[in-house]
Amino acid sequence: MKKIIFTHWNSDDLPKDERYVIYGAGEIGEFVLLELLKRDISIVAVVDKNVKKLLNFDVIKPELIFNLTFDKIIVCSNIWQKEIVEFLITNFVKEEKIVLPMGNDIITYKEIAKMLKNG
Repeated sequence: MKKIIFTHWNSDDLPKDERYVIYGAGEIGEFVLLELLKRDISIVAVVDKNVKKLLNFDVIKPELIFNLTFDKIIVCSNIWQKEIVEFLITNFVKEEKIVLPMGNDIITYKEIAKMLKNG
């Protein structure tokens, strides 16, 4: 399995006035968390099924997301990305609230779905 790290991911694209949930507490989640902390961006929670703590954040279970007030969820998983997005959409999270780090960029799930549909 190839390991992908978003070394050039740019958190400057994220509005500082929004509140973020990070879904995934692995290497990508840790990288994204550190980037957001550097920019003093509001992190509401870190979510993962298996991890209990990431840096100074207690990690919560996915089913607790729906008790939170947030603007965007950043999905930080390559392996489980599809399942996480399906879980969120199935539980009525709007597509435009789901953000995926994509190499040098960030993109909403809704934009990806549109690109795939248009070929």
